Amino acid sequence: MSSPEVSRLLGTHTGRRAWAQGTHTRREGNAMTIADLPVWPGCLDEDLRGKPLTAREQEVLGLVAEGMPNRIIARHLGISENTVKNHLRAVFAKLDVADRTQAALLAVRTGLAA
Repeated sequence: MSSPEVSRLLGTHTGRRAWAQGTHTRREGNAMTIADLPVWPGCLDEDLRGKPLTAREQEVLGLVAEGMPNRIIARHLGISENTVKNHLRAVFAKLDVADRTQAALLAVRTGLAA
């Protein structure tokens, strides 16, 4: 699989890291499996390294990993959609990811979300 293909499937940020680390990825039909993706040693922003996700951030991340949109997460938790977005911004920064898909993949891979 080529670097552009990995980047397209995983997102530019995650794809470049996977490619640079020599990660082997494979396709099953049109789906990409993540079983072989490593947890990169430098995946956390230096400023946030060691700062754990709050209980609420973990809860929001778990619901994102289940595929829930912000609107439904907000209803489920009894908070505003803007509050969900704020939690996700903090999660993205702490996990050094660019979007909810990358956050969900990393959460599933590392056990942050079941």
